[in-house]
Amino acid sequence: MAQPKKQVRTLHNRLKIIEKVEKNLGEKRVYNAKQLGLPASTLNSIFAKKDKIHQQIPKCGNACKKRKTGKESTFVELETVLFTWYQQAWASNIPIDGTTLKEKVKIIATQLNIT
Repeated sequence: MAQPKKQVRTLHNRLKIIEKVEKNLGEKRVYNAKQLGLPASTLNSIFAKKDKIHQQIPKCGNACKKRKTGKESTFVELETVLFTWYQQAWASNIPIDGTTLKEKVKIIATQLNIT
């Protein structure tokens, strides 16, 4: 028999689950899990990480509706500078392909002393 496919919930979905459980604090978590169609262990895992989820939501903004993890980039400064450059180039109708992007990453990385 084939295993059911693992469902990875977005940060937005996890936040909704937390809000629904917090509205029904008088109910047992097992009952809440059945209402939400989740295993009790999954609900407990989500609820145990609620503080971390609340911290991640403001960081990702509207992207939390699609984002499944709260991991940050290893090179946050590089990513920020590159994204700012990309937005400016795109607004100026400058064509950007993969090669141009790679070259710009190398230039910015050397300016930021990232090897």
